[in-house]
Amino acid sequence: MATSRPTDARHPISMLRALADLLGWTDATNPDPAHTPRSQVPTPHAHVQDNPTADPTPSLQPSPAPRTPTHAPEAAGTAAQVAPDEADRYHERGLPDAWRPVLARLQAAPPTAATPPSLDPSRIDHLFALLESTWPRDAAILRRRADGETLDAVGTRHGITRERVRQLQNRARKRLRSLNATRTSDAPRTDDDLLARLDTVDTHPLLVPAHGPIADAIRRATFALHPKTLHVQERNDLLLVTTPDTHALLARIDDHVHAGSAFTTLDAVANALDLHVDLVATLAAFSERTYPTHDGALASHGWTVLDRMKAVARVLAEPPLEAHAWHGSEMTEALKVVFPDAFAHWRARNALATLSSRDQKAFVHTGKRGTWRLADEHPTSPDAR
Repeated sequence: MATSRPTDARHPISMLRALADLLGWTDATNPDPAHTPRSQVPTPHAHVQDNPTADPTPSLQPSPAPRTPTHAPEAAGTAAQVAPDEADRYHERGLPDAWRPVLARLQAAPPTAATPPSLDPSRIDHLFALLESTWPRDAAILRRRADGETLDAVGTRHGITRERVRQLQNRARKRLRSLNATRTSDAPRTDDDLLARLDTVDTHPLLVPAHGPIADAIRRATFALHPKTLHVQERNDLLLVTTPDTHALLARIDDHVHAGSAFTTLDAVANALDLHVDLVATLAAFSERTYPTHDGALASHGWTVLDRMKAVARVLAEPPLEAHAWHGSEMTEALKVVFPDAFAHWRARNALATLSSRDQKAFVHTGKRGTWRLADEHPTSPDAR
């Protein structure tokens, strides 16, 4: 006698079959759970028979959801279109061989004295010797003050007040000027006479090494004879002697070079500012913002990253390179050559991020991935070199 299958949904067997359907335990060849043989219906404790140590709690992990098949030819075509192009954008191409010798000459040259150290200080030494032979205390006070000692230090050394030191200092200056006007003709004059050279620093500033007999003679002479008319400044082991008005021209030179965002020549700056080229060369060699390159051009320490990119791009666009368009990685390598300290850790992504900034208007994209050119140039082929 056949037993009827329970149809009540609350019946335990019906609930078990519903759970089997939910968990995907039904036989694919017999999708109707109502006709699934009892031997194929998993029981909650069936796995315990094979593994007595297993947890008798039935596993309720659902079957993985079916994956939607991907159209293989379409996916392959998309990868072929994007991946090579994206890789080309950030590809490190390196520096073209023809660029390196041109760019290496644009590196900053070490600071050197623009004036030859062959100046003759004998007349200054003779002048102080005359003062010392006649008024030894005045000469000693003036020499120590010229060497940088304070009024208090000199007063302590001589047992007098600082005000008395000031009085003796001013008296010694007047006596030295009088000797200079009447007695220096006794000393032989040479073509490189330092005392006479100090009278021309308003148009030809004097730049010498900051240490040595020439620098010492300059400090004594300017302090004793020209305390208000000459400006003496020391920086980077260099000593610059100018007039206050001439020294103010240094700011004009710095501003002009900085605003240009391009390597420029001494003659170009001198013509633009209506100055003598020697004056520009001397002040630029002493400047903290403007510096000369190995090939004699002028550049600015105050340039921003974008300014330096523009300066290098202009050099690339000019003969002999005439590289009007370039890849971002090539610009990166060019910056490393010209400004090694500032761009030592740059990669192609750094240059491309700067070029892609919304704020920059100096460069335009050529249409080829990762390739740019100056905005103020006529459009050229992206492959132009």
